[in-house]
Amino acid sequence: MNKIFLSLLGCSLILGSCTSVKPEKKDDAGLPASPRSVNKSDPLYKNPYPANTYNHFVARKDYPKTYDVFYDNALLAQANGGNSKVVVSLKEQRARLYVNGKVGMDWPVCTGVRSRPTPAGSYKVLGKEVKHASNRYGRFVDASGKTTNGDADAFTETPPEGGAFVGSPMPYWQRLTNCGVGLHVGKVGRSPRSHGCIRMPKAPAEKLFRITSVGTPVIVTNGIEDSSGHASASDLKPVAAVNPPVPKKKPVAPKPEPKPAPAETPAAPAANPADATPAPAPSAVPAVPEKAPESISDPRPVVPAASPLAPAAGTPAAV
Repeated sequence: MNKIFLSLLGCSLILGSCTSVKPEKKDDAGLPASPRSVNKSDPLYKNPYPANTYNHFVARKDYPKTYDVFYDNALLAQANGGNSKVVVSLKEQRARLYVNGKVGMDWPVCTGVRSRPTPAGSYKVLGKEVKHASNRYGRFVDASGKTTNGDADAFTETPPEGGAFVGSPMPYWQRLTNCGVGLHVGKVGRSPRSHGCIRMPKAPAEKLFRITSVGTPVIVTNGIEDSSGHASASDLKPVAAVNPPVPKKKPVAPKPEPKPAPAETPAAPAANPADATPAPAPSAVPAVPEKAPESISDPRPVVPAASPLAPAAGTPAAV
């Protein structure tokens, strides 16, 4: 019996050593080295980081789904287009502004859907515009100004006859590509919903617009960057669209040509000949006989009747 107990005890010790979890890395203060390494699924979970720090913000149970924005005002006061960069995480649907390698702002974003994904990669701000409107996505209105299509694509669809296309407003626009991808204010959900751009709430978008300049780096990554804002090369590869729409102009129906007027139909004869009105005899020009006919019964010469087309007396004939 003792031998069986000892053998079972030995097996449990061996299994315990095989399934042991490596101790979590700690920082100098004894806290987890990364706020993303903490186990938030624990029912007794308590945020281990000091309040009002960025690590505490990331270690919150509702991060990254929260709509809240993190600001480090001391870092933002130093920020400019030369010492800053923006990192957009497609995985977390959040963007972060790094100032000298530290997070100065973290806010929610909304990127492209699967059929029009926001392309991952390294970009730079190409241009900025406070008031901007899309030349492709927007709505169609009819001649009276009433919206007929609230999600129109001017490249593939045609507005109603007499109507027009109204581009979607994109305040605080910062262009990243020449094919229409950029950062701008827009409706933000916690899942991808845009046509490829990066939508942001107004407050962080306005603050970011004042900090960046043309040439400021913007990184769009499929993963999560490290603590200094560096993203792996594999996470910078764009993801292909799933069933992308084929740009195709909607054919415009040709206007129907006017039909020729129908030929006049001669009136049908009256049922009672007595009621029919005789048509007037057509006026005909009397023909001039080449040679007056000779009368057999009358020996006198026959004088031809004067022709209305014959020249009057004393008028020279045409040569």
